[in-house]
This record gives sequence, structure tokens and C-alpha cells, in this order.
Amino acid sequence: MFPVDAEGRGPWDKLKAVICLIYDFAGGNVTSYQLAKILYLLDYLSLRSGGGALLGLTYVYHHYGPYPRDAIAELEKEGFLYKEPTLSARGLRTVLRKPTYKCSWDFTPQEIALIYCTTKAVKSKTKNSVNDLNEIIYNTEPMRTARKGQVLNMNLAYARYQIQQVKERMKRQGPKRPDVFSVLGELPCYIKFDFDQDDQEFLEETLFLLSQEPVG
Repeated sequence: MFPVDAEGRGPWDKLKAVICLIYDFAGGNVTSYQLAKILYLLDYLSLRSGGGALLGLTYVYHHYGPYPRDAIAELEKEGFLYKEPTLSARGLRTVLRKPTYKCSWDFTPQEIALIYCTTKAVKSKTKNSVNDLNEIIYNTEPMRTARKGQVLNMNLAYARYQIQQVKERMKRQGPKRPDVFSVLGELPCYIKFDFDQDDQEFLEETLFLLSQEPVG
């Protein structure tokens, strides 16, 4: 049973409201590929910024990257969205027609800005080719650590934010020996050394310092 707000609305209603905004901002129909990537980036970017996932959907490594498992299919089954094959200059594409009814949600201005910017960016980067967007998507931490068919570990997006916070805290401590016990205690155990080279070197150095500290 999903939690609901005071008006009896749950996460499914929030997802519908997000999709309504996506279509408004897109200024037309959206392909299945575009919608899946927008939803993924919304959750990824909100986690990466240190907040909770905007939607909290479960994503699997599908043929064309991250795909919100069951979500779009359920909305099609319900009749909220429906697919329509459309012939374009790039060949036959599956377009998801605009939602059949409107849904609203009390979004913050920051959330609306995130939905707007992400929608515009995905539409722009897929206007002529999906290659530019794929390069961004496939280099996000959850995608880099997964294989086709696997559920993506979205915690890795939040881990990057945590790493940055630890870096800043250690920098503020100045030249004195960092309190590695306190800062490393904030990092979750699911961090695997699969980030940028700079992040990897930072973590390895910090773990080395930790190994030099006497326990107790």
C-alpha cells in the first residue's frame, strides 16, 4: 500500500502529474524513449543534488538504457497514455500521445524548474539523433555499474553527492590531519570505486589515512 497525502493522492498520482508537465513543456507528443529518459534523469538529478528521488521509480537496464519498470506500461493499460506508431524523417517511431486527462500536484518551484529543464534538454538532444543523450545517460553511475536486464542502483547517484560533501568538509578542515572516521562514517557501504578518477583517488587516499589511524 503506497502512502498517500491529505487529499488521498499517492506516488502514482504524482507520476501522472509529472508526465502532464512533461507534455506541456515538450510542446507536443513524446516518444517512449524520450519519456523513459526524462523520468530517469529526474530521479537521478534530484538524488545527485542531495534530495530524495523526485519519483522513486524502479529502473531496469533495457535495450535502450534505463527504463521505468512497469510504470509506463501500467499507465498505458489504464488508458492514461497510449502508443501510436508515427512515421518521421528518422523512420517509424512509437509516440506516446498526450495524457487523456490532467493531473495536478503541489510541486515546489525547484521541482518545476527541474522538470522543465530536463524535458527541454532531452527533446533538444534527441531532435536529430539520440547519440548525444545516450552518451550522458550511459555515463551516469547507476548505468555504469549495471548490465542489461538488471535493476539500476539509484543509490549511486546520491553517493556522488555524499562524496562531494565529504570532500568539502575535509577541505574546510585545512592542513591538519582530517578526521577520517567522522567523514567516512557518512559514506554508505554500497559505494564501489566506480566514479571519476578524481573521486577514486580521493577515496583511496582517505581509506589509506583511515588504515593508518590506531583504533580506539
